[in-house]
Amino acid sequence: MTTTSTIPAADTVPAVDFFTPGASYLQCQDLFKAPEQTANFQCVHVARHPRPGAGLYAFGFRRINHPDAGWVSVALTVADFPDWTATTTTATATDDAVAPAADFLIPGTDYTNSQDGSKAPVETAVFRCVHVARHPRPGAGWRAFGFHRPNRPDADWKPFAVTESDFPRWTALPATAMPATTATPAATAPATSTAPATSTAADTSTAADAALAVIDPDCPAPGEEYPFSISDLAHATARLLGDGWSAESGPWGTSGTLSGPYTTSFECAVDYEGDLVIRYKSYPDDGFPDEPDLPDDVRDYKDGVYLYLACATDGLDYLAQLSAAAIRAVTGQRDTGTATATDTGRHLPHGEAEEA
Repeated sequence: MTTTSTIPAADTVPAVDFFTPGASYLQCQDLFKAPEQTANFQCVHVARHPRPGAGLYAFGFRRINHPDAGWVSVALTVADFPDWTATTTTATATDDAVAPAADFLIPGTDYTNSQDGSKAPVETAVFRCVHVARHPRPGAGWRAFGFHRPNRPDADWKPFAVTESDFPRWTALPATAMPATTATPAATAPATSTAPATSTAADTSTAADAALAVIDPDCPAPGEEYPFSISDLAHATARLLGDGWSAESGPWGTSGTLSGPYTTSFECAVDYEGDLVIRYKSYPDDGFPDEPDLPDDVRDYKDGVYLYLACATDGLDYLAQLSAAAIRAVTGQRDTGTATATDTGRHLPHGEAEEA
């Protein structure tokens, strides 16, 4: 894995009881999880949250231990660390070790998506890039890791990742617009001892950062924690299925029903166990196969099928592709392709990352 950062290597080494950049980790086994329900994590960078006192975040890539699973960008916290065991101390190298293109995000820089003039200030956001790393999957390109905050007084910073395809939406802010505590990343780097790092961030932060210190981090703004609804997923799936398919949103967007050239309809929903399910009832006239050839990440159950280990952090594009593949399999019209995670720019999980 190839990474690049403006932060000196010594400044990226946190306390010994946290993730180490360049190391790989295995999710700790327990009696309640099968091996394929555990995961691997490749740590590429550690950064301190911009809000004073908010702690450290470990950025990297996570993949469940399943042959068909893809790597997704995640951010883990100190609370997540006990669930992981280090397996190596050297990152996996790729055969494409070139640096990212010059027209990509630069670590140590703030960016805004407000330059098109079509958005009100409160509809725009700032992305603070802290690190750039190459995705483990060959040809998947680069990911920029950092923190994202909407331009609202009550908004907090959230871990975020941006892809090369998302880059044109972001414009670098002048260096003078950046708070003093983040103009030099090393100023907020974690300490190298087991004792908590001592920082002057609280003394030099801007008024906006000082105001954020009293915001409850467990109360994200609407749309930040879950950037899309189940009804959004249903509509995206219908578009992939093509002509003859449509979707209708359920109450509050918590479900979505797809209708196509069949008697039955397909309902996307989340069941009581938290699984993303596609419910349907077979009718003889539809002629569905008795034993559909389901995609590897789809399982059947009494009311239909469900997306195995699916999580919102997989992204709308990936989940829609997998849902469309599942419906094609159920109806006997499965395509020859498979869903591939697109890992677009999005908020990264922290406390719930073990389910990504």
